[in-house]
Amino acid sequence: MEYRIRKAKQRDIPIIVEFRMKMFHSFLGDTFDMDKTGEFERHQLAEWLENGQFAAWVAEDASGRVIAGAGVSFYTLPPKPWNLEGRHAFISSMYTEPEHRKKGIGGQLLQAALDFVQAQGVETVTLHASKAAHNLYSSFGFKDTNEMRLQLPAKPA
Repeated sequence: MEYRIRKAKQRDIPIIVEFRMKMFHSFLGDTFDMDKTGEFERHQLAEWLENGQFAAWVAEDASGRVIAGAGVSFYTLPPKPWNLEGRHAFISSMYTEPEHRKKGIGGQLLQAALDFVQAQGVETVTLHASKAAHNLYSSFGFKDTNEMRLQLPAKPA
């Protein structure tokens, strides 16, 4: 089957959000409000796509149906010896409909995102990898790091 990879537009935000909700549901189950999260994301990603903080790509099957997507967000941190400008990219929103997995689509989407990041002059790229996608990211040269995370409780209103 042939697939076409293209840069996402504003009209693709709903499908990107749908894929993100499916992705989150796959590892969080019903522990979050999918409608509330999706609605917030639709507005936020549309704004970020418009101002350049977020870019995305979609894969279409031969009929033109979007069956996969990937995104990248840009952010800045204080300078480090290996990144004096402090510019970073974060790959996210990697999702492929189950019936289209293991056909190289994820790799094509990831390559499109990495090419874009490099064209922006950003040299540091991170992502959070599921166990299922770890080999894909490793094949592109991603390495495990020492990153840790703490989720603070929400501040009472």
